[in-house]
Amino acid sequence: MFRVLGNSTRMSIVGALIDRELSVGDLAHLLNMSSSAISHQLSILNRARLVKFRREGKWAIYSLKDCHVKEIFDIGLQHTAEEKGDNSDEENI
Repeated sequence: MFRVLGNSTRMSIVGALIDRELSVGDLAHLLNMSSSAISHQLSILNRARLVKFRREGKWAIYSLKDCHVKEIFDIGLQHTAEEKGDNSDEENI
């Protein structure tokens, strides 16, 4: 799972899906990427069970699999936002 989320494009997709459902076309437009590239990344996220989709006519509408994905994403953002000079936890390892 962490390897899957280690890709910046996949993290951008997860971030975009935090509060809403989006189609491949919506994600492609939002992230300024081709639909093909977005579909490939969504396939990886789907296999890792981080996203799900539902059919709406001919469109696939994607959303996060569950609230745990959002929690992992939020914790990762908090961790990267911490001050880089704070090594207090490393001293306790």
